[in-house]
Amino acid sequence: MRPELEILLATTDRRNMDWLASLFPHGTEAAHILIVNQSDGRAQIPPDKLPAHIRVINQTGYGLSRSRNTALQAARGRYVLLADDDMLFLPGFAARIIEAHRRLESPLLIFPMQKTGGGYFGPHRPAPYPLKDFGEVYSGQISFKLDAWKTAGLGFDERFGLGAPYPDAENFIFLTCWHRAGHPVVYAGGDAVVEHAPITSSHFLERPENIRARLAMYKLLYGPRVYAYFWKLMFFLWRTGRISLSAVGAYWRWLRHLEI
Repeated sequence: MRPELEILLATTDRRNMDWLASLFPHGTEAAHILIVNQSDGRAQIPPDKLPAHIRVINQTGYGLSRSRNTALQAARGRYVLLADDDMLFLPGFAARIIEAHRRLESPLLIFPMQKTGGGYFGPHRPAPYPLKDFGEVYSGQISFKLDAWKTAGLGFDERFGLGAPYPDAENFIFLTCWHRAGHPVVYAGGDAVVEHAPITSSHFLERPENIRARLAMYKLLYGPRVYAYFWKLMFFLWRTGRISLSAVGAYWRWLRHLEI
């Protein structure tokens, strides 16, 4: 029988299932779970003796977008939620996701994610609304009607995301391409389904790898408009003391030779 909801959970270098309890303190039985465990080949979760509602794919090599694509291809649930191994699933999360998908026609829903200690990631409204700005959408919020995702034929760009050459911006690229293809994105509203620490890897904008990921993303999506974005970004980082003028020149030379 097809499960109503399946959690597509990305993790790395795991050898057992002990860590799962910290993500699901109220138990894992509310939804089916598909775990993609990436490693250098030495860390494997034994696939036998797992509960019937949990599956594992042990994958050699790293890359968050690759993990997402693998999970989506192997998913079985009517509805799926993307997830990472550093978030907390809140009581009643499964029922809220299933109810929202049954009520709302959009093939892709963005669910509220709350910050540990209070507040939400991104703008939060109690009622659903069409979402067109994807700058503050994080993993753990993105949920599909799986059949609609298969029909759309869009995957994550495996050059972006943790473990890839550009370790950021994978969600923004995917959602922008999804929206450009004419598929609506709706913020589901209501209560949060997951909780995450207030700081994510995307917050460290001054890191060289994050700067390059932002510039590569912008060039990929917007072409020559990246050069105006570059000067705006560099001025902000220099004015706030995060980079030097010499670094600005180095990034400019890098960008001029970037092919993507």
